[in-house]
Amino acid sequence: MSQSSTPLIHQVIPLFDGITCALDDYAGNIDYAPAVCMAAVRGRTMLNKYYGLTDDSVVYRIAMLLHPCYKSTYFQKAGWPCKWIRMAEDILRKEWETNYKPSMSDLVQEAVPSVTKNNDFDSFNASSTANPVDEWLSSSPVAGTDSLQWWTAMPTHPLHRMAMNFLSIPATSTDVERAFSHGRLTVSKMRHSLSDEST
Repeated sequence: MSQSSTPLIHQVIPLFDGITCALDDYAGNIDYAPAVCMAAVRGRTMLNKYYGLTDDSVVYRIAMLLHPCYKSTYFQKAGWPCKWIRMAEDILRKEWETNYKPSMSDLVQEAVPSVTKNNDFDSFNASSTANPVDEWLSSSPVAGTDSLQWWTAMPTHPLHRMAMNFLSIPATSTDVERAFSHGRLTVSKMRHSLSDEST
């Protein structure tokens, strides 16, 4: 997660969940030395701290819900409480309503091009009364699909622009180790009196 090129934002929560499972296996296994189990418990505590910070931004949950392989099913399989899942879905709906839902004037001006139907969403009628978010969440996940490739092939879907915006967000904006290295060269022990402005 410390590299700017990979992973993308929708890969963060599955990575957290994978590390959590591994630490739980070590912490609860009496075959390991007590020091190893305690280290896993400490690691789990630190992981929970950073995992909890994902609640500070809506992008993590929206990206997960817009991923064709995940949707709400991922959270259900991960054992999230129903209240948390409903909250994530409400966040997605609010984002759609606030920033992505086309206005009636847009729908009147835009002619929806006809396309050859190759899946359930190609023929979605943008002017219909159906809520595209509810239709999306009620549909089954698409197994083994690259999210960006899938959405790139769905340019007429009402959620296309929103999905592309959220699923293409990198997990971090800089290579963390490189940033620390460059920072140390700039603000070394011999130059510790540099002001914030000078740095």
